[in-house]
Amino acid sequence: MGSACAAARGGTHTLYVVHHGERESVEVFELDARRPTPLLTWVGCAVYPAGVSGNGVAALPGGAFAATSFMDTRDPKSLAKIEAGEPASGVLIWRPKIGWRTLPGAAFISADNGIKASADGRQLFVAGWGDQTVVRLPVVGTGRRDVIKTGFHTDNLRWGPDGYLYATGQRDSLQNLFKCAPNTSKRCDSPFSVLRIDQDPADARSRARPGKAGVRSRLGRAEGRRQLLARHPPRRPDRHRARELD
Repeated sequence: MGSACAAARGGTHTLYVVHHGERESVEVFELDARRPTPLLTWVGCAVYPAGVSGNGVAALPGGAFAATSFMDTRDPKSLAKIEAGEPASGVLIWRPKIGWRTLPGAAFISADNGIKASADGRQLFVAGWGDQTVVRLPVVGTGRRDVIKTGFHTDNLRWGPDGYLYATGQRDSLQNLFKCAPNTSKRCDSPFSVLRIDQDPADARSRARPGKAGVRSRLGRAEGRRQLLARHPPRRPDRHRARELD
């Protein structure tokens, strides 16, 4: 279940949470952090279009947010596409007064998973779980896309306090990972890696051991000589009926 927080001055923020249950949606809350005990108030929700399997969410300017869909639940071949590293769903953007729109530039990613936005909200970073990638692409238009191969099934993305983007994921076959998926009794003990996406063009090797975080401190090229640049300003410390947002 993905979540994202749009921080605001004054201590009242907006929290977005991917929801699975009585509906597939992004639930929106107001988070009042001015109190000794933070107060969370449900505001509304954005119900996904049919077939969307929600995964990650990222806040954008103007009350908008981007969300990944891991697979198309209406397509019986979705899992086979993911195992082959082929596109299975995509990225959507919700905007006030407009609603959901598909982001065409993300159509080639396999099993869209974690997602983060740049500080200015103009770019998105998307984890491709099926094709083991991290992709940078523009929110608006058809500008340049950058793709890097992580070497593992890229799952979560996080901005670190040092301003760099961190990607984590599993190093195992999809067959083994599906066997220990939610609603199964098998414990997941697959090795995993953590990768730091840096601006330095020099390559460094990723370290990974079972149960340990592997870190690649510098990441070089993506496709050809292109380089994925991920730098973010360090962050400052700082049961409902469906009511759809408009």
